[in-house]
Amino acid sequence: MEYNELKISNTKENAKKKIITALIVFAVVIIAGAIASVAVIAKNEKKQEESAAMSSAIPGLTGDCSFFVAAVEDNKTDVDFALIIRAQLYNKTFVIMPIDINKKYDENGSRSLTDSYKNGGIMEMNEAAKKITGISTDRYIRVTRSGLAMIFGELGHVVFNIESPITLNVSEGIVSIPAGERELDYEEITDYLIKGSKENNNLDFLADNVTVIMKQYLSSVNYENTDKLFNTLINNIDTDITASDYFSAKDCIKAFESTTFVFKSEF
Repeated sequence: MEYNELKISNTKENAKKKIITALIVFAVVIIAGAIASVAVIAKNEKKQEESAAMSSAIPGLTGDCSFFVAAVEDNKTDVDFALIIRAQLYNKTFVIMPIDINKKYDENGSRSLTDSYKNGGIMEMNEAAKKITGISTDRYIRVTRSGLAMIFGELGHVVFNIESPITLNVSEGIVSIPAGERELDYEEITDYLIKGSKENNNLDFLADNVTVIMKQYLSSVNYENTDKLFNTLINNIDTDITASDYFSAKDCIKAFESTTFVFKSEF
């Protein structure tokens, strides 16, 4: 169903909710392009108080949110990677937190994120991620390989610094990518991200390249075209993000256009 076919409530949102939802939509549009993500945030009151005193904070926007992102194969049974992304408006920072999908988290040491997903889908996997990291996320998103490629296709090419020659699987066959600074298209980005992350469960690779993708999309996104981006996103993922979340925040989203964000990784 297209987002514009959905019935959106005309109930007036309060200012605080709109501010928070603006962050959500921004993260959805940008991060989902890189991987995925988000919706209604629970504010951290302490962080709000801190941000009010910070001259470096984004004017009129405060808050903190986190969202769980899982990428799976098109068969929807094999997990490619998982991470939590924390968006902190009070200091204009995105924290990328890759999660070991094979790490055993239960008392018996018998269940991993991958096991949880196969047993109970994205909802159980999200709960497992909370047990592993101690972080209760505000929203979740599951995206398949083909869905990820569709989103990258909408957002555009990305330039990576390829450390050593690689081969990537795309619809036309296998392509060889030499080392160096290379611009990859939507299929190449998808395979590069998944292949590199799954190789020896490389969490550093995942964190570094999600950061690369987010930075480049942040600098190039068309803020006048967010309707189309959101529509592409919402039709290619499984999420608890809603059209209502998006429409209630559109009048705030421009605040991000001139903002410089900081990125960091945590494991």
